[in-house]
Amino acid sequence: MHRRAALLLFFAAFALPCPAAISHGFRVPEGFEVSLYAGDDLAHDIFSMTTDSKGRIVVAGKDYVKILHDTDGDGKADKATLFVKASKTGAHGMYFDGNDLIMNGDGGIRRWHDTDGVGVADGEPEFWLRTERDGEHSANGIVKGPDGWFYMICGNDSGISSEHAKLPGSPVKQVNAGALVRISPDGKTSEVLAHGFRNPYDIDFHPFGQVFTYDADGERDHHLPWYSGTRIFDIATGAHHGWVLKGWGHAWNRPAAWPDNTERLWEVGRGSPTGVFVYRHRAFPTRYRDGLFAVCWTFGRIYFFPLTRRGSTFDTQMEIFMETAGDTGFAPVDAVVGPDGDVFVAIGGRGTIGSVFRVHYTGKLPVEKPVTDPVRQVLTAPQPLASWSRAKWVPLAKELGQAAFEEAALNGKLPLVERIRAVEVLVELFAGVSPELGRKLAATNEPELIARVAWALARSTDANLAVKLLADLTHRDDPRIARAAWEALISRTPSAEATPDWFRGLNSDDRRVRAATALAARAIGKDSFATTPIPRQLTERQRLGILRIYGPERADDPNWQAHYFNNAAFVAATSRDPVTRLDAVRLLQLGLGDVKLVQDKPDTYDGFVASKTEDIPTPLRQHVVERLAPAFPSGEADLDRELGRLLAMLSAEAPGLLERVTAKLTDRSPVEDDIHFLMVAARLPTPRNAETTARIAHAVAGLHHKMNADKKEPSTYWPARVANLFSRLLERDEKLDAALVASPNFGLPDHALFAQRFEKSVQPEAARKLLTARNWNSEQVAFLAVLSDAELFPVLRQQWPQSRLQDAIARVLARNPQVEDRDRFVAALGSFQPAVVELAAKSLLKLQGDASPKELAAALTSLRRHCAAPKEKAARLALSDLLTKWSGQSVALTETGDLLKAYAPWFEWF
Repeated sequence: MHRRAALLLFFAAFALPCPAAISHGFRVPEGFEVSLYAGDDLAHDIFSMTTDSKGRIVVAGKDYVKILHDTDGDGKADKATLFVKASKTGAHGMYFDGNDLIMNGDGGIRRWHDTDGVGVADGEPEFWLRTERDGEHSANGIVKGPDGWFYMICGNDSGISSEHAKLPGSPVKQVNAGALVRISPDGKTSEVLAHGFRNPYDIDFHPFGQVFTYDADGERDHHLPWYSGTRIFDIATGAHHGWVLKGWGHAWNRPAAWPDNTERLWEVGRGSPTGVFVYRHRAFPTRYRDGLFAVCWTFGRIYFFPLTRRGSTFDTQMEIFMETAGDTGFAPVDAVVGPDGDVFVAIGGRGTIGSVFRVHYTGKLPVEKPVTDPVRQVLTAPQPLASWSRAKWVPLAKELGQAAFEEAALNGKLPLVERIRAVEVLVELFAGVSPELGRKLAATNEPELIARVAWALARSTDANLAVKLLADLTHRDDPRIARAAWEALISRTPSAEATPDWFRGLNSDDRRVRAATALAARAIGKDSFATTPIPRQLTERQRLGILRIYGPERADDPNWQAHYFNNAAFVAATSRDPVTRLDAVRLLQLGLGDVKLVQDKPDTYDGFVASKTEDIPTPLRQHVVERLAPAFPSGEADLDRELGRLLAMLSAEAPGLLERVTAKLTDRSPVEDDIHFLMVAARLPTPRNAETTARIAHAVAGLHHKMNADKKEPSTYWPARVANLFSRLLERDEKLDAALVASPNFGLPDHALFAQRFEKSVQPEAARKLLTARNWNSEQVAFLAVLSDAELFPVLRQQWPQSRLQDAIARVLARNPQVEDRDRFVAALGSFQPAVVELAAKSLLKLQGDASPKELAAALTSLRRHCAAPKEKAARLALSDLLTKWSGQSVALTETGDLLKAYAPWFEWF
């Protein structure tokens, strides 16, 4: 409850942009109303939702895909028909291509044909693509993109690999974690566009062409320094998006500031993403048009992100668009835009009630002049990627022909978004942009249009033309054009006649442009890059860009490793730009083999140990330490974290370094930063002095104080990781445990986490200090067992009324059963922990005195309960022994399959 309360307070900061209204139990902006479109009787436990080519709502759950029908036109579904009985695990992604359904689940992607268009699948599906696992963290949302190919976003257990990077120009060939896959219209080939995701459920396209997704967090590591909240991405072609491991048990995400990670459009925080869509209709107020909506299952919210251009990407702020106004459960799993512009929201997941709600705007909208020109009807079609929209505009576009859309793309009187749509229509329906049209559009003064031309050229069948025009576009400084050109080149091989402007790209002020330039060079252009004349005076960005392209090793240059480390260390130590310094520090980390992470084997030092330190000559490592240790701290938060990480990876020893690292541990520093720099300190072998020991002890003891003050609830793995961190610190400093006990911060019940790792000689003093703590917990009780019975038992008896402590107290009292604790042991027979029941029964065996009927009933009740748990034989036998003593009866027992029958003599005796 503490976590939820804290998050509610956090999100309260993101107020609705206009006065809120309450509709059907939901809080939405004024002017909107919510109504129930379909209930659980029509679709139980919905997993995903889409619309078909007729505009009907289609929902999927375990073993069903249903079409919802509003037969009487009252705005509510009154009937559901089964399209297909599949998939067994429930589809997480669906798209209707005409009458056919593209759907994932049951280990792959399939096309279910409906040749006669009656709304029922014909028979066995056409198999397209294999995926691993089903359900969570596997294949998710599917969209038909503006090029007519299918785009599917996948989680980090989907098994997307080089097997799916079939096209020669696949932007990603070695896939890490979740990925965005592009699938041909016939399902026969595919490529991987981006990777490094955890579990994004959905994607959608902006009118300018960007692909958005909403990725999941590593909730079990909340409040640890490597935790990454749910986040909105403008997906970068060919790039990694941070998540590096499979599954959900072992989590690690590249920090947002790393240059080899894609920047987040927005960091949302805790949650469970289940959907995104870009609103491209006209039934909502203008401020919502072309904005991004995102769906969160955990907190029952739909967020809205208005988008404004910033460089090659966007700026945004998060708003809460829809949430429950009371205690009504609301677990949204998907959202789509219907033909009339209303938004439909489905709820369900994990066995919950299924329903579909409709969000409609009732306020006044600006009067828009009807579009009568057929070409513009195609170009202004609402939600143009939706199945129902395509069913209308695609036949009309084919009838109008290619020339009509070439003219529209060149027509400067048309709105920009319509000209961009003309380019997209040409790509999807008419084999793309011709050489002549490409040159003409590239000569305009419309950066967004030119950027879309670059995208079109990446899909051109004329490779020579595409490469030449794209290479020309890399000479543009506008980041929108540059990003699009470089991302397009990732899939193209440069020719001798068309050399991209590599060094312009590497020197861009735009992070995404620099990253795309390096990715293009690494993917297809190292030879082209190597033959490009190097500028007489390299900028720091260009210098680092060269290192990024080649990496720390070059087979053709035996001196390259030293050059790599010396140049990166020089920039990291001397640059005046913190971002450039951080980029250089990251290159040094990569030079050490990157951080060491082993799948399914979490380690305390994850993210603070290098993979290949031993491969780097000692003089080079020492040179880096000598360069960068004096540069710490810099005063820049992100840079200091990464400098600290690098020095930890090097196990650096330098005068005053440990003191400067521990100086980051203050009473006001965030708990996540404290853990980070304590990790760094644990990696530094420098001998501790009394002052450093005291500072580390104060910081360790302060972790729980800060968590409590900020109302932060420890996540699943937080206690274990922090405890293991303390053990590593203790290995470096044998006096740390005594210093921790002496710290004024020490004395919280949670500090038993550390105390149980103290030397035995220090533990009694720590225990006596913890005796005076308030709000005891079970871990504290277990640790207090280091004290004598005489000192401890009276205090434990005082705490017995705290029911949450009784199991832990019973365990300690059982080491020396006393008559005065008889009632406590009898009560412990009712514990839900079999080991506690066994201890209680054995303790009562040691006590003299006849059993009362109430005590006999307690033992028999416990025995009956444990007969329903076959594995708990030890508890049953202990209870039977106790009953033998109390009753004076001897019962012959043989455990069989029916345990109640085996122990029936006891129940019959009573």
